[in-house]
Amino acid sequence: MMDRRQAARLGWTVAMALAVAGCKGKDKPADGKAPTTAAAASGPLGPGCFTRAACAEACVAGAPGACVELYQWQHHGWGAAASGEPAAPLEHGCQAGDAQACAALASDLDPADPARAAAERTAMAASDAACARGDGDGCAMAAAFMPGDDDAPRLERTKRACTAGSAEACQRLLMFQLGQLLVDPSEQPSADPHDLEKVALAALERGCANRDVGACVYLSMFGDHEDADLERGLVVLRARCAADHPSSCAQLGDIQLDLQEDVAAATASFERACALGVKPSCARTATPDPRTQGRFKVVRHEEHAAGCDGPGAPAATPVAAFELTVEREPLEIPRLDVWGCDGVDDVDCDQAVGWQFDTLDGTAWAPADGNTMRAGADGACDEASFEHQTIAVADDGRVTLRRETWATPTPATPAACAATRTHDKALLRCAHAEVLVGERVAPTP
Repeated sequence: MMDRRQAARLGWTVAMALAVAGCKGKDKPADGKAPTTAAAASGPLGPGCFTRAACAEACVAGAPGACVELYQWQHHGWGAAASGEPAAPLEHGCQAGDAQACAALASDLDPADPARAAAERTAMAASDAACARGDGDGCAMAAAFMPGDDDAPRLERTKRACTAGSAEACQRLLMFQLGQLLVDPSEQPSADPHDLEKVALAALERGCANRDVGACVYLSMFGDHEDADLERGLVVLRARCAADHPSSCAQLGDIQLDLQEDVAAATASFERACALGVKPSCARTATPDPRTQGRFKVVRHEEHAAGCDGPGAPAATPVAAFELTVEREPLEIPRLDVWGCDGVDDVDCDQAVGWQFDTLDGTAWAPADGNTMRAGADGACDEASFEHQTIAVADDGRVTLRRETWATPTPATPAACAATRTHDKALLRCAHAEVLVGERVAPTP
């Protein structure tokens, strides 16, 4: 049975698989030419690009994954715009045949959008082409895009991806190897689990030696030298963070907290990530606004059956008071729960009213958004909506909670369905709104 630390490492696998999937240039392209950009070679910071200017240069030059990394810099507002950087890096990269950019474009489209299927076909073709050139990440994506239920060809493609340098593919092989050892082999595709382990660990060792942080972390999970291998990855992350690479500081904090349980070191890493513009890291070290905590007497509780403005009617299920309670673990993003009360004084507030907020910086609570979509008989979007919650504190201390449901018009259009994901209210209608206003009568017990 795994101990607590091993369980934490295994649970961290999925997050790491997403976090390390930035731009990953190779030491030497498959065509035999020498690297043409700084991002294409594995330098002291490992493979990839670690400034906005370097990612812009690598994206224009066609380095695999560089346009995805540049998109992250643009999307989060990290760093100053580089001279000549593409305004739409995902589109630029996909048009140039970058499989990672094509996959990112496809995943960003609503499943009901007719353009999604075409984008996935483009991503599949780009992944196959990248795999044929010997790109490990391309092979990993090609394996993921393979249709059908036959796992044997998918396993072979994943093995090829791992050998070509995809740390995520190696992790998949090792997870498959564990499954092979635990279940009846006749229920799995034919493969020697020990052979898979040998291939994967050897590839991860090569990747870790090449300063691939993901490879080092996976090696620490499945190899024989967990602390030493993890430290090899941390050395690279510390260097990247010291070079002001925003997401590396956040990743470093995640590992220090989740795998090493070093709160002091993780706090320092999250504070640096916050200073570099990583908003979720700010939430992990901030103290929530005390004005948004405690018990509040309800002075107004109304609903709007249609439309978000204008006079409303008394709420169907009114509450006399509500209590705002912050739930958080050390360095976890705080959550604000709203509980309804039958009375103002000397009563338990235990009515779950369905309101919940996360915070971005400790003072401004982020909207808690969720969207739903219903497909028609043809599989296209028939109806979609999203729920938007906000909290505001007035100068007089009153707290206003507002929950709005924005839905597609009838009949729904593809653009309106997509707008429920981007929260573009111009194409939608406000179907329902609820407003709860309270005066603070007591601090949090």
